[in-house]
Amino acid sequence: EWVEPRKLQRYSSRSIGNVPRSNMAGFVRWSKENDRIEWSEVTDSELEGRQLSTGFCINSTQHTVTWIVTVYGEEGFVRQFSMVDTFNEQGLTRSISLLSGKELERETTAWVPAE
Repeated sequence: EWVEPRKLQRYSSRSIGNVPRSNMAGFVRWSKENDRIEWSEVTDSELEGRQLSTGFCINSTQHTVTWIVTVYGEEGFVRQFSMVDTFNEQGLTRSISLLSGKELERETTAWVPAE
């Protein structure tokens, strides 16, 4: 949902099906101060508890967007990683590379359009 067109967008998600509970809410915005896209999310999950993630775009091309993401938990810093979103005819593939902190459960995720 765009609050201000091309300036601020809110979004949310939740897990469904036979998977651990996870709820997330966030927003993305254009930062005039840093001249880049930035986002923040709060996640409450059965596996990792409550976490805050912040990210910013460091590069984009016609088919990819590269982000730097930092995650904080209730005890402080958890991890930082680079994340590359690649868009193609099949949907979106997200690849993640850990930069520092706690290892990630997965390194690649894909979303495909529902038929």
